[in-house]
This record gives sequence, C-alpha cells and structure tokens, in this order.
Amino acid sequence: MKAGEGTSQADVADVASPSKGWAFARTWRPLVTRLLEPLSAMALSSVMFVVGFGGGIGRLSQPLGGGDVLAAYGVGNMWASGAPFGNTALGYPFGTELRYFPTADVLQNAFSGLFVALTGNTFFGTNLLFAVSFPITTLAALWVLRITGLRGPMAVFAALAFTAIPFHWMRAEHLYLATMYSAVLGIGLALLVGTGEVARRLTSRGRLRTCLPLLGIVVVIALSGIYYACFTILLCAVAVVFRVARGSSWRHIVASAAPMLGVSLFLALALAPAILFVHSHPALKPVAGRLVVESVVYSGNLALALFPSPVSQLPGFGPVNESVRGFFAAGQLAPTSGVTIWSNSGSFFTVVAILFAGVGLVLSSRRAIRARAAGSAGARSTRTEQPAVGFGLVGTLLVTVVLFYVPWGLNVVFAYEVSPQLRAWDRLTPVFFMLVFVAAAVAWQALGLRPRATWVWPLVAVLLVLLTLDAVVPYRGYFAEIVATSQERHTTGSEYAAKLNAAVPGHCGVLALPYIAFPESEPVVQMGDHEPYWPVLTNTEKEWSFGAMKNTTASAWQVDLGNRIDARAIGDLEAGGFCAVHVDRRGYSPADGDRVVAELTALLGAPVATGDAGRWLAFGLPTHAKEGSITLESIASAPDELQTFYVPPAIEPTGATGLPETDAFGEWWWIGDTPVTFDVRSIRDYADFATVSAELQAADCAARDVVVSLTSGDQVASTTISLAAGETRPVSLHLDRLTTDAVLSVTAKGPTCSAPKDSRMLSVAVKNPVAE
Repeated sequence: MKAGEGTSQADVADVASPSKGWAFARTWRPLVTRLLEPLSAMALSSVMFVVGFGGGIGRLSQPLGGGDVLAAYGVGNMWASGAPFGNTALGYPFGTELRYFPTADVLQNAFSGLFVALTGNTFFGTNLLFAVSFPITTLAALWVLRITGLRGPMAVFAALAFTAIPFHWMRAEHLYLATMYSAVLGIGLALLVGTGEVARRLTSRGRLRTCLPLLGIVVVIALSGIYYACFTILLCAVAVVFRVARGSSWRHIVASAAPMLGVSLFLALALAPAILFVHSHPALKPVAGRLVVESVVYSGNLALALFPSPVSQLPGFGPVNESVRGFFAAGQLAPTSGVTIWSNSGSFFTVVAILFAGVGLVLSSRRAIRARAAGSAGARSTRTEQPAVGFGLVGTLLVTVVLFYVPWGLNVVFAYEVSPQLRAWDRLTPVFFMLVFVAAAVAWQALGLRPRATWVWPLVAVLLVLLTLDAVVPYRGYFAEIVATSQERHTTGSEYAAKLNAAVPGHCGVLALPYIAFPESEPVVQMGDHEPYWPVLTNTEKEWSFGAMKNTTASAWQVDLGNRIDARAIGDLEAGGFCAVHVDRRGYSPADGDRVVAELTALLGAPVATGDAGRWLAFGLPTHAKEGSITLESIASAPDELQTFYVPPAIEPTGATGLPETDAFGEWWWIGDTPVTFDVRSIRDYADFATVSAELQAADCAARDVVVSLTSGDQVASTTISLAAGETRPVSLHLDRLTTDAVLSVTAKGPTCSAPKDSRMLSVAVKNPVAE
C-alpha cells in the first residue's frame, strides 16, 4: 500500500502485514514529529512549575499573598456570580462599578470566574490561571523562537529559560501580568509583520486558512490585558515602519498593519461597555487621575534587568548573589526613578542570552564584511541563507522597548502627548527578555549552529539542570513564605467572619472604617489600599461598604461621613440595610483609634466580634432594614434626610487658598482677613437641601467676629458669631425653600495670626461643612 492511500477496517485489523504497519507509521510520524517539541516543552514547563511552586495542588486553593492580587480574587468572585461589572458585595449599598476603572482582562476573569463557580473556592480559579500560564507561555515562546528558524532541543530550552524569568515567578501580586503569554504572542505578531509574513498571508490565495490562527492570536492578546495589548500595538507599529524602510510595496504595508489594527479594534470592543457606561454615567471627578511624571516613577530599571536575580543556587554562584544584593542596596540609598523590585531583574540565562546575542552579532557581521570584501559568491549565498528574522528587525524592536522602558524615555513623551493612564512601563520586562532570547536565537542561526547536532542533546540536558538550580528551585521558599503569611491572614478573616455572623446573622451590610478609597489609594496609617479585602473575601455572607468607586455617587456618602458616627448616622445606616460597623485599628493612630472605638461603644455597646489580635472590631447595629433597601434608583423616592445622607451635596471651596488640613475626623480650611466662599451643589437633582452646617474655630491669638451667609437665588440666610481666641462653635444656616445650588460665604473680622509652620496669616478655620 502506498503512503497516503485509504485504509479499511480490515487493513487496520491485519496487524501481521509489515507493509501495512509501515504505512501506518509513515502516516503518523510527521504529526508526532511536529507535536514532539511543543508537547515536550509544555510537559517540562508544567514540571518546572510544580517544582518551583511546591506545596501540591492544595496550595492553589490558598491566597498567593496580599495587595493587588486580592482585587483579582474579588473580581473572580464577581464573574462567578454573573456580575462582571460589579455587585453589592463591595461598595454596599450601591455596589462597586468596575466600568469606571476598565481593564481588558476578559479571558482571565472569565477563566477565574468559571473555576470559582465550579469549585466554590475564592482563590483556586485565579491561581490555576497562574499555574497553566507556565506551559502556555512556554508554548507561545516556542512559537516565537520557531519564527526565527530555531528548532530542536535548543528551541525548547530557550522557551523554558524565558518562562522561568523572575517576572513570571515573583509578579504574583499582579497575577494577570505574571501570566506573560499575551506579551509573548504580541512579539510573535510583530516579528511576522516585520518579516513580511503577515502581508504575504493576507495577499495570498489561501488567506482565509492561513490568517485564521493570526486572528485568534489577535483576539487573545486584546482580551488578555490592556498593557500587553498596547505593547503589541506599539511593536507592530514599529514593525510596519521597518517594512516601510525595507521598501515594501504600499499594498503590503497596508496589509502589514492588519494585526495592529485588529488588536486595537478588539481592545476597543473589550473597553466599549466601560466607555459607553462612563459616557452615560459620568463620574464626579476622574476615577484614575494620573500625572505625567508617574511614567517616570513606574518605568523600568534597565540596570537591574541586566543583573541576575540574587536567588540562584548554582554551585559557586554565592559571590554573584551577594554582589547583586549589594548593587540593589546601593540603588536604594536615595529615591530613584524606575521600579526597582526583584521581579524586574534577569536570571543567569538572560545574561547568557544577552552575551550570546552580542557575540553572534559581532561574528556574523565580521563574516558578512569579509565575504563582501572578497566579492565571493559566498557573500550572496550568506545573504540568501539568512533567516527571515534578522538582527535588524530584532534590534529595532529591542531598541524601541528600551526607549520606552527606561526612566525619562519615550514613555514620558507618550504620557504627555497621548495619555498618562498607561504609566507602568516596567511591565515591558517580559517583552524585553523575550526579545533578548529572540536575538540569541537569531545569533544561533547566523553562526550556522545545527539545532539537532549530536552535541546539542547533552548540552541541553546540562542546561536544564542549571536552569532548575538557577530559576526554579529557589522560588519554592518564596512561595512557601507568601502562602504561609497570606494563609494566616485568611485564617484570621475566617475566624472573624464566624464570630461576626454568629453575633449578627443574616445577609446585610457592614460599614468598613476607616474609609479607604478604591481602586487606588495611598496607605492610611498602617493600612494598605487593598487590606480591607481580607474581611470581604473571607465573609461572603455580608456585603461591605469598601469598594465603592472613588469620585462617584456610590462613594460620596462614605467620604462625607468619614469617622464621624453619631446617633443620626446610625439611624440612616440602619435604614440603608447596614447591620454592623467594622473597625480596623491599623487605619488609625493609637489615639484616633481609641476615640473611634470609644464613640462607637457609647452608641452601640461593646464590640460583638473581634479579630486580628484585637485590631478588628465589629459593632452590631440595633436593627436594620431588609437587604437592598437602598439603591441609586430607589433613593430618589426616599425621605429627604436619607437622600442627603447617601447622596450628599458636594461642597467645594472657591475662595480658599491651598489644600485643606485633615485628620481622621474631617477637614478644614483656614481663612485670613478676606471673605472665602464655598459652592454647595447637589450631585443629583433629587438630593436637594435647605440647610448648611459647619464648625468655626478661631485662631489662638485673638477673639473675632465671623459673618456667615448662605445664598441661593433670591434666598439669603446670614448670621454673625463671636469667637473667643481658640474657641470652636457650630453654625447652621437654613433656607426657606429646598435648592440644589447655593453659596456659603465666610468673613472673619479681627486680627490674624501667623501660622506656626509657614508664613500664612490665619483667622478662622471652617471645619466639616455639610448640607442637608
């Protein structure tokens, strides 16, 4: 029987026929050969993860640290509940609205949500995505290296060496970024664009069949994170320019732009729900306001990337580790630009790849120059035998990445001219290292080394042992430490949840104090911006006020309330469905924490639950309304008092100079001898008001009279208050009719005092103005 002929069932059954057995082997051998490298690469990468991660599959069901990864777990829970844009588990009572802070992590969130729904475990789905990213990234890296022409065991090893860079292991706080696979796929697209392969496929007769895989890659990149999608657009744009410089026809140049346009289109589709929502529901202020200089602060550290991470267990590598630690310590003696963390460093094999690529470039250039000088036919042969991916294309992409990676590079120009929102340019680290391995692969090809030579196999075996010691085994201790720490936090949260739910049963709201702005905030005393996630993730029976998007209606009432809880606020909280108040003392100074706890104890009695070695306290409310009693829709028909509590009018100074002074219990503006005004405006028309109240505090040097007036249209309310030196008194002005827009004016008559810390002249402080 000839190879390729049909095979009947009788032929299959006739295993005794040697010719038929050989035909079967010849049919399957090409397929096995094609799959051997990717399957072996994925298998070795999976083993590599198991060895480096340690702890067995049970460790995947535990949180992998704190910080930003807690937000990923929270979003996974939302997707599992069928609420990809948010629900009232966070930001109660109005809920969190993730469309105000959009990302393109669609595939990761869907994967995580699916496994959370299937297993009921908050952490397993997201952690499993991290685990499977190892074989997937290796497969993607192998594909990119094969584009350069590299084949055989050395290609498999290079893909494994890239997969094991510190960024993959140690960027667990940003778990979706750590997956890296979409960054690698983006480099593959850029190489195909730069070599003209994309144009060739799009202009060939079989374009549909050959371009469908590219379309799939475009979709995966666009839906796997906004950073790697934008990096792909950047690299593909540079590759198009490279094609222009190489003299490609305009038809091919237009075709080459297809991947860049495709990623842009699908990224826009992923962000479209957020864009449309924000357009129809604008925030009160920008939710993610960022400065141009942040592109400097969060840029990469090229010097650190050129050093191996000092965790290697290679024999005799101890002095190198100590030297790198010393370099790191020296760089931390003064504030510097760029993100300096170990996940952004290299490995032993990234250093080797850089050196090998450099040597290959020098030797291949020398050969080419000598061949051209000799005018031999070999020069022409050398030129035609060069792989499609050459040093020119890889060097162009690598230089572009470095220019955007380093502090005060093109990243700042982008931030100033286009948008400062894409600020964390250190996330180009995996792109940089993948291009380094691509450059090493090009050098291997340029030097004419045989990918399957007999000596390659034992070399790769030795390199795998070295890779295990350098970039796999050292991370077992790292994961053991972070899992132990986070497991302790998880246990603390679970125990606290059991106590709180036993004391206050039922599905109801919990006010979390202090208020922590979401999704990004500076630390509050000793409390990080994601620390409130621990009680949230470990107690799904309750819904938590933490997580309402900052600078939106959903969070305005929490900002206005602050830590000033009184009997009236307790009644409004109960009407909104709250059943408890949770206090985390790490968010206060000792004195402020004592005051908050004392005031709540006086109002509500002793705490009904404590946790975290006494740092967490829960106070039960006497009663509460049924779940979901207050929404952004129903609040419009609520009593006036409830409206202005949950949708408080905004009060902005228009005549005060400088920023307000703040403490744990409010904010105040010092005024001098000139009048100061405050605009008072309802953030929703239905939340109108008739009363504006504040506290006035005189400076210590002398007594003074203060004239306070409230004006709205033809309505005017005014009063004069006499203050002794240092005295504080409340003031409240009432209008005859409800309004949505008024002006509060404060004028102090009397001597001013010199501020103790600067040259300002102070007279009276206006503290905590509120409208109702």
